[in-house]
Amino acid sequence: MNKIKTLLNNPIVKREIKQTFRKAKIFWIMAAYLFALAGVSSVVLGSVGGSSNAYDPVLPSVMYFVILGMQMLLLTLIVPITTSTAISGEKERQTFDLLIITKTSMYDIIMGKMLSSLMIVCIMIVLSMPVYAVVFYYGGVSVLQFLLNQIYMLCYVAMIGSLGIVFSSVMKKSTAASIATIALIFAITIGAWMFIGMVGLMLSAIFRTKTLLKIFGSLFIFNPIVSFISMIDSQMGSDISWDLLDEIGFSFENDFIYCWHINMIVYIFISHLLIKLAAKKIAPVRKK
Repeated sequence: MNKIKTLLNNPIVKREIKQTFRKAKIFWIMAAYLFALAGVSSVVLGSVGGSSNAYDPVLPSVMYFVILGMQMLLLTLIVPITTSTAISGEKERQTFDLLIITKTSMYDIIMGKMLSSLMIVCIMIVLSMPVYAVVFYYGGVSVLQFLLNQIYMLCYVAMIGSLGIVFSSVMKKSTAASIATIALIFAITIGAWMFIGMVGLMLSAIFRTKTLLKIFGSLFIFNPIVSFISMIDSQMGSDISWDLLDEIGFSFENDFIYCWHINMIVYIFISHLLIKLAAKKIAPVRKK
């Protein structure tokens, strides 16, 4: 509890929250975020009746996962852009030197930047409640499922946000850090499919064995896209994610553990390592 209190009382968190909500940009971002979620839900909701105006009980679940997917996509774009300017923005404003000479440790500075971004994400999740309330009105999704999905979303956001902070710590320009972060996230998601698939198939063809394909295919379990499909599987009772992995030689299917359960732990571990790395990168070099 003392650790949590110390993190919440971090002066960097208070400073970042105050500065963020003094700018009109954050309100425009939140408005665009809600408009996109509401627009997608309206389109999906409009197709519930279809041409016969009949109610389909499957559509609320479909609408829920469409909104959840849209939320994940929007946060994937918004969070790295905000965190990739965390340190580089201080350098551009020439306030970085003033920041690191304070009594606050380098780790607390990075954690303060990270927590302020996560708090904004939490606010955005709360703001999206009225959109999700439409789904709850029709039924088909439990509150527990929704809470678990949002916890997963926070773990995922922490991971991609940590990537942005690392690039922000290394690079001097916010634009370069944002582009590098988005490019790496694209490589992790879409690029990994192409690279791992091509390398696995090539090595399997050369050595005439499926063992290498299975080894490379097992890496897909950490892909955020497979993880999201796995989250849908766990709630709808389908096996699409496991079928995707099975096609490339990886087989690990059971009724209790899904990809997204594993990835929640992996995301937290990676976030911790990246925050440690960022804190090390911004630490001033002391001559012996």
